[in-house]
Amino acid sequence: MTAVSSVYAQRLIKTLFLVSFGIYLFLATVTYTPFDPGWMHISSDTQQVSNASGVAGAWIADLLFGFLGWASLLIPIFLFVEAIQVWWPYSFLNKPFRYAAQFFILLATASLLYLYWQVPADTLDNSSGGIIGYELGQSLTQILTIYGATLFLLLFWFVLFTFAFGVKWNKTWDTLRAIPAYLQDLFYKNVPEAESAFDRTNPEVKKSLLNNKQKTATEKVAVVAEHKEVELSPIVRDPAAERLFNDMVEREQSAQQQLMDDEDEAEFEQILEKAHRLEQNTQRVVATGEVWRALHSDDNQKHKQDIDALLKAAEESGPHTPHDHLQAFVHEQPVATTPQTSKQNLDWDDDEIFDELLAAVPGGKTATDVHTPFNPVNPEPAAVIHEEKMVTAASMNIAASPQLNSTPKNSALDDEFDELDDLLVDDLPVDNLPVDNLQIDQLEPAAPVARTTSSYAQSSAFVRAEINTQLQSQSTISEDEKALIASNKDAFREVWQETAGKPVDEFELDEDDFDLDAPLTDAMGRPMSRAMQVAQKRRDLPPLPGLELLDEVDPNKKVNFTAEQLARLSELLEIKLQEFNVKAKVIEAQPGPVVTRFELDLAPGVKASKVTNISRDLARSMSMASVRVVEVIPGKPYIGIEVPNSSREMVRLIELVKTPKFEDPNGILSMAMGKDISGNPVITELGKAPHMLVAGTTGSGKSVAVNSMILSMLLKYTPDQLRLILIDPKQLELANYNDIPHLLTPVVTDMKDAVSALNWCVNEMERRYKLMSFLKIRKLSDYNRKVEEAIANGEELFDPTWKASESVVGERAPRLTPLPSIVIVADEFADMIMQVGKKAEEMITRLAQKSRAAGIHLLLATQRPSVDVITGLIKANIPTRVALRVNSKIDSRTILDAGGAEDLLGHGDMLFLGPGKIEPERVHGAFIADDEVNRICDAWRERGEPNYVDEILTPYDEEPTSRGFEEGDGGSDRDALYDQCVSFVLETRKASTSSLQRKFSLGYNRAARIIDQMEENGIVSGMGANGKRDILI
Repeated sequence: MTAVSSVYAQRLIKTLFLVSFGIYLFLATVTYTPFDPGWMHISSDTQQVSNASGVAGAWIADLLFGFLGWASLLIPIFLFVEAIQVWWPYSFLNKPFRYAAQFFILLATASLLYLYWQVPADTLDNSSGGIIGYELGQSLTQILTIYGATLFLLLFWFVLFTFAFGVKWNKTWDTLRAIPAYLQDLFYKNVPEAESAFDRTNPEVKKSLLNNKQKTATEKVAVVAEHKEVELSPIVRDPAAERLFNDMVEREQSAQQQLMDDEDEAEFEQILEKAHRLEQNTQRVVATGEVWRALHSDDNQKHKQDIDALLKAAEESGPHTPHDHLQAFVHEQPVATTPQTSKQNLDWDDDEIFDELLAAVPGGKTATDVHTPFNPVNPEPAAVIHEEKMVTAASMNIAASPQLNSTPKNSALDDEFDELDDLLVDDLPVDNLPVDNLQIDQLEPAAPVARTTSSYAQSSAFVRAEINTQLQSQSTISEDEKALIASNKDAFREVWQETAGKPVDEFELDEDDFDLDAPLTDAMGRPMSRAMQVAQKRRDLPPLPGLELLDEVDPNKKVNFTAEQLARLSELLEIKLQEFNVKAKVIEAQPGPVVTRFELDLAPGVKASKVTNISRDLARSMSMASVRVVEVIPGKPYIGIEVPNSSREMVRLIELVKTPKFEDPNGILSMAMGKDISGNPVITELGKAPHMLVAGTTGSGKSVAVNSMILSMLLKYTPDQLRLILIDPKQLELANYNDIPHLLTPVVTDMKDAVSALNWCVNEMERRYKLMSFLKIRKLSDYNRKVEEAIANGEELFDPTWKASESVVGERAPRLTPLPSIVIVADEFADMIMQVGKKAEEMITRLAQKSRAAGIHLLLATQRPSVDVITGLIKANIPTRVALRVNSKIDSRTILDAGGAEDLLGHGDMLFLGPGKIEPERVHGAFIADDEVNRICDAWRERGEPNYVDEILTPYDEEPTSRGFEEGDGGSDRDALYDQCVSFVLETRKASTSSLQRKFSLGYNRAARIIDQMEENGIVSGMGANGKRDILI
């Protein structure tokens, strides 16, 4: 056996082995059933199989299906391909790379089968992709999602398919693209020749051929025209160009009619060539008009000089004679009344000269850019008057222009050229032009040579209006008018030189015509004083500042939680509650600007207090800063758990003041508080409160909340409706409100003045009560309504509290006027109590008890909500309270009589106990920047100055027994009760501060001061080690 024979024998053996083994595996995989015994199943009878390949095939198929699923069907195909490769002379890929590609194709196919062929089975071996497909599909889905995994596997599969089978996609595409042509040729080969051809000598067939050719030529011209029309810039409508276009259409139609009647194909080709030459000549005519338009315009002198030089150079070398009307445009000479007789030579048919002229035209127009009718462009409204003047001037100028088209034609082409050119330029007689109502002072300069109503004259920067060139024999220029024109030629020439080349634009007012610094005058023309100007400016301002002074809401704010995130949080909350043996189900989730409330339905027998007791543990298990439990939700049988949001939303004041509830005119001192859990605005009325207590530690947002309440009132009420008394012990928080017209007194920073201001409010309250009792009414709103009705009816209501002995000026009581509401704002109530003692507390208590009907309201804020500052008497008379974040549950109970404020998040997060409510409501206050406060206060300062009441800061004369400290006679520092205290100590033989406090109802500071005075005077000894003092007398 030779070497060649042995090689062929080896190939034959390999081929038989691969083909037979491939067929065997194909039968094993196709007839596979999970009921046969195998590696993945347990069967009692290991010899009874239904697989066509026997027991061994069943075991092999079970193993392949267990790992690869239905992708194992590719293994027989790979075996068949390898059998073909045995006889392939040149392999398209090395064996290791080919085997690796086939292996990865199996993996990718198994993963795709797992993703998109779900087999209803609980075991991995029954899945469509097997164990390998399951693992790979799951991993890719988690990393890339199902769509990304599908895209990745498909791309990976096609790349591997190219490597495994050596596919050349360029040749494959060429083959696929050639299939339709091959099928078409194969089809026409089977058609007899007599059926496939038609008789060209048939008259009907020949006429149809001529029609098709004519249609093709017409469509070609239309396509060119349409293409050029797209590139057009907006140009003024040109009736002459329309006439030119219509003439071209008529000629084309006549040529078409000749083509229809002509049965000779050779003659048809000649006519088509003539039509093409006619189109070229038409484009040349229109392009020539574009050159005329450029020369006629005064916008760019440089282009005109370039064109003039080109024409002169062409005249010296060209053999032909140009037209006179073209020469008039080339050389801009003064208008003459005699025709021009000089002959110039210029070859307008020379393509090189023509291209150079077109290149010199400004704007880069081409010959075909203007060969179609143009859309009308309406002139500017402000230029209508100028356009009318220019029409008249142009008409005069046309009368002096030379006769056009007087040069004899030189060639047949010139005849055709001039025939088309007459459509653009008409011969105008001199004596028959109408001039109506000509005024020399209305004349405007015209173009050097008048034109008809063409696009070139209309698009000029100097002449824009259409020039009326209709001949009217009945209207001529009189001799007087001619003399008037001749006598004013110099003035006309000066006007023309000043405005030549300038476009007619809108009139612009000269700022020098107005003196902006000139003083304003009154109705009589007299200059007004500065005070009068300020008063007039204030009267022109609107009564209230606009909302544009506030910062707008951030348009890019994002949603805190999506629906999917809320669902996951709900499941997490239920799981964490079950860890603490609390069975509950989340019914609803309400996302808010700061927190999200989950409403839970507790299982029967589970108490809400149990959830409250585990609130801190629940927050820890959910990795939250704090969790607040709402045991009772009004109107619902559920409890609420409030969880902080991952990102907090900033609430702006402008969101609250634009709501209908705040803008309600019937509201009594409306204040914007913030947004609730659901994101709805919370608006309260201080008139119904009637007083408010705000408490919160440093950094909780107390000062910002107070500022937002004050600003919301300033944005709605004028000084006639609202007056303010601001007490600021810190001297910084309320300083921005100085000098606004709402203030009754400057911002109070001295606590002694604060006592005087509170005392004036008490006296004002008593005075208002007397007025209302005199009118037999019970509220300030009823009092104001009755006084306004009396003023409207012309009735006079006098002040019943007026006394002649107390009046300095005037002998009769003043008339009653409407009274504004008064709001007293104390930024740090606890500091004021520490400085002025119990007297301020007594006055605040009196105001809280009685001032509601008098229209006087309190807004108290404190950092230290202790029981010695917020006493039970104050809490009883101030039912509306705002609790921001506090340090302990005791402080929360001091403010709200309930816990919860210690779990707040700070920065405006508050619990608001509104008027008439039992349970507090969680609200997120609005943020107010210092710039917003300054803008609104400045706006109010522009509207007026404050009208201060001097009596407010008058020192208050206290009773001797009620003062914290009083100077004695002779200027000594002895207390008024010093003698009584000394007698008491000598009598009882006990010297202690507490005994003096109990006996004389003194404060600690005063009693301690008296004991120190006794020690200085030698009545008692110093304090011993046991804290007692000895009586030395």
